[in-house]
Formats: sequence, structure tokens, C-alpha cells
Amino acid sequence: MTVSDGESGAEALLGAAPGSALLLDHEGIIVWANARQCNELGKSLADIRGLRLTDVHCSTAAETLELALARCREGGGSWEGVVACDGVGRLRHLGTSIHPVSWCAARWMLMKHDVSRLQLQAASAQRLSRTIESRMARLPGVVFRLRQSPGGGLSFDYLGPGFESQTGLSRQRALEDVEVVLSRLDEDAREQLTLALAQSLVSLTPWHLDITLGDAQETVAEGQRWFEARGTPQRFDDGTVVWDGLLLDVTQRKQAESRVAKLVSTDVLTGVMNRRAFLEAGARVLARLRRRGEPAVLAMLDLDHFKSLNDAYGHAAGDMVLKAFADTCRLSLRPYDLLARIGGEEFLVLLGDVHAEDAWDILERLRSNVEASTLKVDRRALKVTVSMGAICVGQDESLDMAMRRVDGALYDAKRAGRNQLKGLLPEYERDNLALGKALASSTIYKEIEMALSEDLRIPKPCPNCGSYNMRVPSTKNPDEKVHCASCQTYVCLYSEAAEMIEKTPKSESEELIEKAMNRDK
Repeated sequence: MTVSDGESGAEALLGAAPGSALLLDHEGIIVWANARQCNELGKSLADIRGLRLTDVHCSTAAETLELALARCREGGGSWEGVVACDGVGRLRHLGTSIHPVSWCAARWMLMKHDVSRLQLQAASAQRLSRTIESRMARLPGVVFRLRQSPGGGLSFDYLGPGFESQTGLSRQRALEDVEVVLSRLDEDAREQLTLALAQSLVSLTPWHLDITLGDAQETVAEGQRWFEARGTPQRFDDGTVVWDGLLLDVTQRKQAESRVAKLVSTDVLTGVMNRRAFLEAGARVLARLRRRGEPAVLAMLDLDHFKSLNDAYGHAAGDMVLKAFADTCRLSLRPYDLLARIGGEEFLVLLGDVHAEDAWDILERLRSNVEASTLKVDRRALKVTVSMGAICVGQDESLDMAMRRVDGALYDAKRAGRNQLKGLLPEYERDNLALGKALASSTIYKEIEMALSEDLRIPKPCPNCGSYNMRVPSTKNPDEKVHCASCQTYVCLYSEAAEMIEKTPKSESEELIEKAMNRDK
């Protein structure tokens, strides 16, 4: 094919192209140009044929094009890019491509089209994006988009620029794998998040949740970071659901709540839990242990002859003894065991994930440590001992019922001579559980309990007139006599109950009840 034939083919192929087109020989010499290229240069085809790229372009554009052409020669392939050109009084950006040709005498085809407007729009969008990112980075939280595929898989579409500084996790890694974030949630938080997302997915309503992304071993006071996570759902036709949301740092709020919670849940003198906090925390611990099928042991501790110690040495000495005892308990127990002062010199301990034999060893070590300790008061060495009762908590037993049962084990320890541990033995557990069941199921027990706790008529006849108008006193004080509204007499409820028990043959359950009622601590 001759040059003339090549020009005819090029004109037919590229003459109507929307951009500028050049045909170059192997050395980069112009052999043909379309009309648009000639018009841009203000020259005819005859004027530019035989020129190099550097002769018809500004220095910046020519240098870029010569380098691109050299790469094409070396590799034998194509090149595409954007070339900046300022040779016509204004800066333009040209989308440029160089391709090898074999259908004419030329060796390379160079095509250009003006993308200045697109470049300006892209630059404006980038500036806006950088501005938005910069402002979002100063937010106290992190903007995110969480996606759930139709198959149920989770992934992040977007994480705000403050993610790394606020969470300490890699933003890029979290975008690649959502488990980078989810793996930092504890078991309870992950279950709550799964439930919240499932409910939001079905109802298409927003969700929110307080989570921590810190080390599971840390506490709020030690630097654990807390976030309030919230998201608003949007469902697409293919079943995909996305949540646009915010991860808001609420660590300071949590620290303040923690300080307040500590004040209201801690015994001021000893620094251990108070009764209220123990009931709440103990119920949660028992629920978790039962879900996992793990055992639990409850123990009640009472300092021996503490009232006599207070009378002899004063309340200041008694306070010192209580503080020292609490410290000994902390050192003797495991870090995750619950310890609480429930009143006076009485303490409760909840041991989780421990069998009776191991619990016995732990509590015996505590008792021995208390016995071996010495406290100096007014230049005198003061020694104290502790009596303890312990039971294995039943799988269906409430914490309140367990506390009633363990009180009996403590009583047995005191009656046996104090400074010892009672309970946790098979025969004790058997008798103690039987007593608890008998108390719970006994008709007499239920009637007495109802009479003392409900402002209702007592379902027993008056011994004077036979009417059923006996009522509990308005104060509900069990020491007060019960009033009969018919004959206006007063009757002692306990005397009536005792008389009924005496007249009725005692069953095994009632003997256990009588044993419980006659305990004198």
C-alpha cells in the first residue's frame, strides 16, 4: 500500500472522528493528520507532514508524547493517558492514545480529544471530597456504611477518615474484612449486634447499640473505648440491605456512668460490692453460666464475735477489721469471683465455673488466711476468724433462693464451733435442697407467708368467735397481734400456726419446716 492509499484509508476512517488524529512513522514523523488536527494547529496537512511532535506541540505536551511513543516502540504495545497542553493560550487536558497500525505506510496512530471540562469536574469533585473528608475527620464519631448481601455476609462499603484515630484499627483492613471490627466485640455485644441487625432488616427501622472495641481485659477506667453505634437501613431490589450510620465515641459518658455506678454499687467502707450490686451482677453471672452449662457455688461469710470486738475495741477497730478482711478475701479469691458486703460483718461470694471440691479448696484457703492474719490495734495484736457456709447453686435455682439456703449452711458452721466451713458435702446438699423444696411447697408455709406479706384476710377462723375476719395489721409487723373484725379481739398469728402444727401429725416436709423455723442465730 502506498502513502497515497494510506491517506485515503485514513481519511475515510478518521476524517469524521470527534477528536484529533495523527499518523506517525516508525521514527515519530507525522505522515498524516485529520482536518480537526490541522484546524487546531492552524496549518494545512502539507505544512505539518514531515514534522516531529515537538514541532507542533508545546514543550510539556511534546515531552510527554515523545516518552509515550518511546515506550510503545520498546514494548510494541499501546499507551493511554492525559496530556496537559498550554500552547493555545489556555491550559487544556487531552485524553490521548497511541496505537500501532499495519493497514497503511504509517507505524503509529495518535488520537487526542479534549477532556478539560471532565478534568475540571474531576478536580472539583476531588477538592470537595477532600473537604468533606477533612471535616468528617474532625467529627467525634465515624460515618460508616455497612452492607449485608442477600446471602447474609457483612462488609463495609465506607468508613470515615476518623476510624483509625478513634478505634485504633486499620481502616483499609476493616474495609477488606469486616471481622477486623467484629472480632473485637465480646460475646454478649456480638449477639446483641446480630439481633439488632436482624430486627432492623425485618422492620426496616433504625437500630442503635453501645459497644466497646477495646481490649476485653481492659475496663473503662483503664482506657477501654466505648462507642454508640446506630444505623438506618435501606433495602434494594436484589435483597441487599445497607445501613448508613455513625459510630459515636461515648467513652467519656461511659466513664462518668462508671464512676456513678461505682458510687452506688460499692460498699464505702470496704470497697467491695454492696448488696444491690451483688444481686444484679450475680443474676447476670448465673444466667451466663447456665447458658454454658457451667456450675456455680455461693458462699456466705460471717466474722466471728464481731459485736464483742466492737464493744471491746470500738467501732474504729471494727472498721479496720472489716477493711483488712475484705483485702484478704480479694487476695484469696480469683479475680473474676464476685465479693460483696451485704450488711454488718456478713459477706457473700459467688464462685463461677467451679465444682464443689475446687470451691472447698478456695474457701478453705480464704478461711486459713484470715485465721493466720494479725491486725495491730492500740499496740495490741488482734486476731479474727470467719465462719463460712457454701452451697452448689441449682440449675433452676434463683439467686434469692440460693441466698436463703446458704444462710442455713452458715448457721451450721456457727453452731459447730465457728471458724470453719460447712456445706458442699453430698449429704448436706441433699438435706438442704429437700428443705428448700419443702418450704416452697408447704401449704402452711405459703399461708403464713401470705398472711405476713399481703394486706388480706387470713384464711383461718378466729378462736373466739369462729369468723373468718382476721386481718393482718396495717403495719404488717409480724410482732403485732392479728385483729378480728367480728369480735374485736387480737390473736397472735404465730401461736395459731404453732397450735395447728402441734395438732397435725408431722410429715417429713413439716419436720424440715419446723427445723427451719426453730433456728436461732
